Amino acid sequence: MKVNKRWVLAGEAVFTIQIPESAESEKPHYTYKVQRVEGSDRWPEAYFVKLLIGPDNTSDFAYMGKLNAFTGQVNTTTKSQKFDGSYPLRLLNRVLARVWCDDNAAFESHGYHVHHEGKCCRCGRRLTVPASVESGIGPECAKMMSIA
Repeated sequence: MKVNKRWVLAGEAVFTIQIPESAESEKPHYTYKVQRVEGSDRWPEAYFVKLLIGPDNTSDFAYMGKLNAFTGQVNTTTKSQKFDGSYPLRLLNRVLARVWCDDNAAFESHGYHVHHEGKCCRCGRRLTVPASVESGIGPECAKMMSIA
């Protein structure tokens, strides 16, 4: 499945960036979660990014920062400054810059790969239909997003 901007911004996207063996990295991959928070009269819609930092892939996520939906870049906040300048943040921003330009080949040609979790990027339900697993979006959510 080719990850794209629409998929990342769907609301409950979880994906892993696999790092090639030749890269100098502490880990072979990093898993991220992008959650959309509905806007209100007081606050605009927002996207928050978290990084998996422990063995429990449902609850061991740490807040990294806020995703700018226009640029695809994650900026740290006062609550996430420990990630400022970190390799996982720099990696994510480099990959998302290419995703926002619809140029996944730029990082794939260097051995980096992005894998979705096998759950719908909009609602978070487990995907079972092969076409849905490939696209990362369940059939009902695809209809709601007008991409069916």
